[in-house]
Amino acid sequence: MSTALQPHLERHRDSNTATLLGWSAVHQGDLAAGLTWFAQALSWTPGHDEAAYGIALVHRQQGDLASAERLARQWLDTAPRWRRFLGEFLLARAGESRQQGQYIGSLQLLEAGESYEIPQPAARLMAAWNALDLRQLPAAVAGFTAVLEQDPASKDAAYGLVLASRQHGDLARAEAVARQWEATSAPMRDALGAILLERAGVSHRQQQYAESQRFLEASAPYQPLTRAGEMLHGWNAYHLGQYEVAAASFVALHQALPDEESAQGVWRSYVQAQFWAPLGALAQRQPGPLTTLWRQHWSQRHADRSLWRAAEHIAPGTLASLRGLDSPLVSLGGLVRDKSGTSGLSALQLQLAPLATTTLSYDTVHTFGLRVGRLRLDSGALGPHAPIGHLPDTPMPYRVAPTTALDNSVEAHVRYSQEGWLTPYAELGLTPTGGKVPSFPIWRLGLLQQTEAGHWRLEGFSQPVRESLLSYTGLADPYSGTVWGRVLRTGIGLSTYRSLGERWGMAGQLSASWLRGQRVAENWQVGAQVSVGYNVAPPGFTYLTVGPQLGLEHYAKNLSHFTLGHGGYFSPEYQGQIGLAAHFLTTEGRWFLAKGSLSLGWQSHRDSRSPVFPLMPDGRTFAAQTESGIVFASEVQALARLSAHWQLGVGIALRQTATFDDKAFSLFVQYGLQARRAVLSSDFPSHVFQTAY
Repeated sequence: MSTALQPHLERHRDSNTATLLGWSAVHQGDLAAGLTWFAQALSWTPGHDEAAYGIALVHRQQGDLASAERLARQWLDTAPRWRRFLGEFLLARAGESRQQGQYIGSLQLLEAGESYEIPQPAARLMAAWNALDLRQLPAAVAGFTAVLEQDPASKDAAYGLVLASRQHGDLARAEAVARQWEATSAPMRDALGAILLERAGVSHRQQQYAESQRFLEASAPYQPLTRAGEMLHGWNAYHLGQYEVAAASFVALHQALPDEESAQGVWRSYVQAQFWAPLGALAQRQPGPLTTLWRQHWSQRHADRSLWRAAEHIAPGTLASLRGLDSPLVSLGGLVRDKSGTSGLSALQLQLAPLATTTLSYDTVHTFGLRVGRLRLDSGALGPHAPIGHLPDTPMPYRVAPTTALDNSVEAHVRYSQEGWLTPYAELGLTPTGGKVPSFPIWRLGLLQQTEAGHWRLEGFSQPVRESLLSYTGLADPYSGTVWGRVLRTGIGLSTYRSLGERWGMAGQLSASWLRGQRVAENWQVGAQVSVGYNVAPPGFTYLTVGPQLGLEHYAKNLSHFTLGHGGYFSPEYQGQIGLAAHFLTTEGRWFLAKGSLSLGWQSHRDSRSPVFPLMPDGRTFAAQTESGIVFASEVQALARLSAHWQLGVGIALRQTATFDDKAFSLFVQYGLQARRAVLSSDFPSHVFQTAY
């Protein structure tokens, strides 16, 4: 058709039709024909912009870049699209120069293109990559940042910013950008792993060992640790005093390659941990399969003591029931307690609900716990002329409303432990808020040491005396408004258990404490208990021991009353108990687990005569009294696996004598982020009855 039209077009010098035929040929892929028609149109009409544009475009597509550029510059001022054409042309040439490794030349072309309508943000992105390859890191960072501000979805710019920031030493920014893209970009995930590993090395050199360890653990999901990374992990643990962790790392490294550094790590870690026998074995032979056997044996020794976290840490994956043990655990529930006594004085009702706890683990054996609960206390109505506060000689009405309840109070505690053959633990908290006496810090600090034949525990503590509203949070004297109470028991306790053979065992406890409160006379206490048990061990039980027990306790003063200077807590001159006790734990690693204790016996105690006002005696006294009778106590907890993630727990505690009874009940649910196959004794929250007594 175009051939038939040619005579007509030449006769009429129809440039527009010739240009249309040129574009038709270009669209059909016939660049030569298109160039011919465009040239013909331009010869007929020298100022025909469309024909000139077609010629320039065909030259560029044919690779004749010089002709395309020359023509574009000739027509530059005739129409805006020539500026865009020249900008696109310079961008293409810059890309070719970059592919050839001519980064400076590429930058020069891009700079030249800034005078024209060079496509953005493509030009800025290419300039940033050129700057990165030329190690012009500040310019590269600025360039990639500018591109992302213009096009936040640019993966190429984000990846470039990660590389540039990392090379520039800004690892925090590199990590932050990589984390934004890790879910959708495999290269970003690889880069993130490398960045975290590099940050671990920097922190280690700065002696920030805990921070270095966190970066190492964070890098694990993105890339396996190299030997250098494993070595770094070992030395971090060593400098943090985690000698068991360090030893495990260095032993593995020494098995792979027994070089000097790994040997030093094994030696120093085992010496610090006092593992002399294993150290001797490793020193005498080349590590190999025996080392693996030793690790499995050591893990099982911990599992036999219900040190499940330590067992999993020593030989991960050996016991299937431990899978998911280091998962974060969240618990929500409540607890109620009802203690008998004189209304408004020694009686006490306690409600701790809701009670929320969170348990997190680090490196499996390190556990961190947070416990927060809403507390309500009620002692009942206080009758008129009660023996409380200033207690006037003659009956008189109250001047201040009696303190008989505490509502919307908060109790909070944090806890840490590192489980192992030697387990240190610590707890810090506050007495309830909103009491008449201000809150005060409370704490526990202890060590649990396993031995060949049993274990011992040494604990220091400062805890509230939760026996009455006066001893727990304090009262305001209804006669004068004077505030007193909130007794803290600060002391030390030692407990031990020793196996006496396959079935028999002996346990003992010693305690000494100092008690004081605001405007309360100081007091001190000592106590001892010893028991012998025979493990019946029926099917379905880890242990079921039955045997006699004997307990003795003494307080220097009787401060059990509610006048000023007294603390409102049971403080006999002596108390003795003798009876039978049973302790049990069902088989661990199943869907259901229960543990508890029951005791039945005879108790006798004497409350000594006490001044009405111990801090300012006026001659009046409370008479001494002695009581004896049967005593029963029980405490049972149960935990059931509802699903792979959910557990349900209940607890019941009962204490009863001829003149006194005290009962408590708890209910809670627990959720673990990782699936669990079974319930273990370590899943029982330590706070179930600790917060009630």
